[in-house]
Amino acid sequence: MKESTKSKEIVTKELDSLRKEIRRLKTLNVSHYRSNAKENACNKLLNSLHRAQMQFIKSVEPSIIFDDLLKELLAMTLSEIGFLAEIVYTNKRNPYLSIRSIRYNDSNPETRALYNEFVYGGMKLYNLNTLYGAIICRGKPVVSNNFMQDSRRRTKLPKAHPAIHRFLGLPFYFEQKLVGVVCIANRPSDYTGKMVQFLQPFLATCGNILQATKNDQRHKLIERALIGSREELKKHKLHFQQLLENRTGKLTKSNQRLKVEILERKQAEDTLRRSQQELREHHNQLQEMVKGQTDKLLLMNKQLKQEILERRKIEEKLKQSLKKQHRTTQEIIKAMSVTVEMKDPYTAGHQRRVTDLVSAIASEMSFTENQINGIKMAAAIHDIGKLNVPIGILNKPCRLSDV
Repeated sequence: MKESTKSKEIVTKELDSLRKEIRRLKTLNVSHYRSNAKENACNKLLNSLHRAQMQFIKSVEPSIIFDDLLKELLAMTLSEIGFLAEIVYTNKRNPYLSIRSIRYNDSNPETRALYNEFVYGGMKLYNLNTLYGAIICRGKPVVSNNFMQDSRRRTKLPKAHPAIHRFLGLPFYFEQKLVGVVCIANRPSDYTGKMVQFLQPFLATCGNILQATKNDQRHKLIERALIGSREELKKHKLHFQQLLENRTGKLTKSNQRLKVEILERKQAEDTLRRSQQELREHHNQLQEMVKGQTDKLLLMNKQLKQEILERRKIEEKLKQSLKKQHRTTQEIIKAMSVTVEMKDPYTAGHQRRVTDLVSAIASEMSFTENQINGIKMAAAIHDIGKLNVPIGILNKPCRLSDV
């Protein structure tokens, strides 16, 4: 509230200084204001500024203040249409216009619809390739008394927009910072530089009121935030008090439990100390036992190694004797086979062929190597019974006689 009061005091001082400036201009430039019409215009300007001052002091809505200012400006300049806008910046610091007030003196339904769209839709103008864009770029007034032929106008007007013949765009500042523009159009006669000079107090008032309303809105938001923060603080304070009481009770109980636990831990520590002493004694005994058992195991390992070496030597001897026995057996079987063939030359080679045949059959049947070797031996001597048969019978060329 104090900040809002200060803003109103600043605006009041600014407007008082503007009234003094207008009176000074009236006295110094009597030649420019000799006619009654010009004096009336000065009085209207002074009254409109005073009315805007009083409205701001009474906390009238900013939209109403700007509507009245724009209405008075159109009446003083005999213009038909106009708008008053604030310069706002995007996140990328690109300027655009936010319409604060707009007025049309046109009964066309389409024009009224466009006007309502501006008023109720919160119109924002981003296209700066226009005459009002030239105001923002240059920061100076723009006068165009031949609007349709002006080279600075690079875009067309909306379809329902009234035709514009003459145009005047004025920037207004606050503390040397461009904060807004006011644009009016369609005066019966040309807009002049004297009119721009005449409207300087009006523009200064617009800048002051716009900044003051923004400050006032900012202060109101801050006040609301402060009120909300205070209420939140009260709630948090009560909540923290309850938490503190609950925590205090819990801590008291916890302290009592901790005391009991400390006593129990002390007892447990004493028990652990005794247990550790007993464990040390047992450990020493176990070390002695382990040492004795280790010595015994080392001795047994030496004995086992010697036994293993002896057994390996015996196994090697057995393998050699088996090999000798196998060779001897093969030689005996070979000798027996040769003996059988010598006794019966007619069937010479029969036993060898039978051996090859049964060996191939056994391999196809996936017999082991030992099994195949046994089958070969048996096949080599399968006709050993011929040794006991007389040669006369074996080699008799004709049929054997009956017994």
